[in-house]
Amino acid sequence: RRPWQERHGAICDCLLELGADVICLQEFDFAVGTHGFAELYQKKLGEVYELHMKQRTGDKNEGLAMLIRRSAFRDIEALCEEL
Repeated sequence: RRPWQERHGAICDCLLELGADVICLQEFDFAVGTHGFAELYQKKLGEVYELHMKQRTGDKNEGLAMLIRRSAFRDIEALCEEL
């Protein structure tokens, strides 16, 4: 197991414990070297939260992620804008 997987698995556990309706994460990793990063968040949080992710434009390897509790909102529409 890679160190980032263990660390971000623990972050996902903490986010679930917080029980927030909306969570915004910055510097969300899209780098090639961390293949499976978004999938880890989807696997750990996807049942409770709808995930919306957007990589920064240009040569940036990070971006934003917004997690919205499925049970808290209805009829959500997400639009991605260039960052």
